[in-house]
Amino acid sequence: MSRRRFLAGGGGVAIAGAFGGAVQLVLPDAASAMGAKVVIKYDWLMSNGQIGDVVAAERGLYEAAGLDVEFAPGGPNSATVPPVISGAATLGQFSETPQLFNARAGGVPVRILACGYRTGPYALTSRPEMPLRNLDDLQNVRVGIQPTARFLIDAIAAKHGIPIENITVVPVGFDKSPLVAGEVDAIGGWITNTQALSVVGDDRIDLLVRDLGLESYA
Repeated sequence: MSRRRFLAGGGGVAIAGAFGGAVQLVLPDAASAMGAKVVIKYDWLMSNGQIGDVVAAERGLYEAAGLDVEFAPGGPNSATVPPVISGAATLGQFSETPQLFNARAGGVPVRILACGYRTGPYALTSRPEMPLRNLDDLQNVRVGIQPTARFLIDAIAAKHGIPIENITVVPVGFDKSPLVAGEVDAIGGWITNTQALSVVGDDRIDLLVRDLGLESYA
């Protein structure tokens, strides 16, 4: 694949998408490239989810395609849509579709070009003492949610006519200690993050947002 073809906004996405683990890439509709420099903005730290991207760089696959690829790691509550829109990044990888929902709702012209999981692994995890097994249980509960994923709770509540005041939303990170300490009844996060979930115990209950009626990709 030539550098020109990538920079034209077509097949180059396949390069970045094919080598990523759970990848979503966003580009503004009017995106245009001025050179071979490609900045990929991530919404999290470089870890096992980006191993394919890193291996591709180590093996010189991007360079062989005429691309100068730079990885821009994120962190807790990092957003990838704004850097793409501002031109600071060529591509953005984010973990779940809420960032796209928020951008589209605000009239921002972004699109998903590729995804790693057709079913997003984001779930609400609870414990047997206060299980969250289905939509009926999402009433009068304290849910720990990351600020960038808050849109999920609002969307689920709106879709099913649940008064949002019936759900106490507690801002958290990706650490599960608030659930273990009893500060929340359920906590959001990826079920693929087994290390973080290990402190909750094997008897935990994971309820995917898909099972709450909200399609999600990652």
